[in-house]
Amino acid sequence: MNRDIKYLVFGICVAFVLLGAFAGVSVGVALASATTIYVPDNYAKIQWAVDNASAGDTIIVSDGT
Repeated sequence: MNRDIKYLVFGICVAFVLLGAFAGVSVGVALASATTIYVPDNYAKIQWAVDNASAGDTIIVSDGT
């Protein structure tokens, strides 16, 4: 009986670890999305656009900016 309880507890722990791992992966994928930033439409200055850009973002600067 004691052995069965150990296997049950071990199985529950493994299930929680796997659920946590998969939850972290799905959140990471959802957050990683590239956007296009337009200057001066989104930001008045190029530096403001650069400061607020994330990895993978594209900054497009209009003529005369």
